[in-house]
Amino acid sequence: MAKEYDAVVVGSGPGGASAARDLCRAGMKVVMLEKGPDSKRAGNCLAALYHADTAYALPIGHPTMIRGIAVGGTTLLYCGTAVKPPSFMKEQTGIDLMPYA
Repeated sequence: MAKEYDAVVVGSGPGGASAARDLCRAGMKVVMLEKGPDSKRAGNCLAALYHADTAYALPIGHPTMIRGIAVGGTTLLYCGTAVKPPSFMKEQTGIDLMPYA
């Protein structure tokens, strides 16, 4: 029996996960497709880097960056890291992002 969905999201990184969440909140039945493996063995970002043999790809060219090819996408590598937000962001938006940096 074939399953039916209202939407297909390709990629489970931050963009795909956000899109899938919003579609589900809108009442849609959503399926996500991911090219890479489900790296359950990681546990944290240092472990994810240790097991990077199949989960990451280095694009050729500039800028050079590591990107995640796995469930969760590049969030497996960056693990919520962020630079300190400039002060004007809080002034303009009223949202204090400093606790998340």
